[in-house]
Amino acid sequence: MGFKEDLKQAAKELMSAPKDTGSSKKEAARPHADPLPFPVQGGTAEAKQAPSPRTTLIAEGVIIQGDLQVEGSLELYGQVTGNIVSKGDLKLSGKLTGNAQGKNIQLYSGQVDGDVVAQGQVQIDQDSVVVGNVQAKTLTLNGKVKGDLTIQESLILENQAVVSGAIHTGKLSVSEGAVFQGQVHIEGTDMDALFQKEAKTKKGQNSHGGEAVLQAN
Repeated sequence: MGFKEDLKQAAKELMSAPKDTGSSKKEAARPHADPLPFPVQGGTAEAKQAPSPRTTLIAEGVIIQGDLQVEGSLELYGQVTGNIVSKGDLKLSGKLTGNAQGKNIQLYSGQVDGDVVAQGQVQIDQDSVVVGNVQAKTLTLNGKVKGDLTIQESLILENQAVVSGAIHTGKLSVSEGAVFQGQVHIEGTDMDALFQKEAKTKKGQNSHGGEAVLQAN
């Protein structure tokens, strides 16, 4: 009888024990929130720095018809029919049928049927051709230009340069082998003053020489 009473007591205690609902397991399996990829202040993400203007690339084989206005720089390897205006630099290695305007302009194996206008310098290599006028502060030319050159400061014609048109510049340097056809105007030089100075010098030399001859006789 004692054994049965003990068994009943054990069964009673087992039935009255609290059941495991699995809450602890669920709590352990609950995923934690991933940290934010950037710090947060005042409940809002910190503002990121605005990226600087990028370079626009027109790849080889791309053909665009229409004018382009670019905030940054631009590199052309394809073809554009229209005007290009850039606030940055221009690198033209494709074909442009239209005017090009930018801060500094470089032509490497490029062709432009239109005017080239730069705030700073223009460089044109031996494989490039411009059919139009060129305006810039400085120009280094080793290619071909059929049009007028208006260069504020200095113009350098390298040995493969070919120019057909009027030249207006403050300073001109011509390498052996360069060819140009047209009028050349060196701005900022008073030619009349130079000739007057030369005439006065020769007059003084002649009068002095005459007196010396008379004395000798």
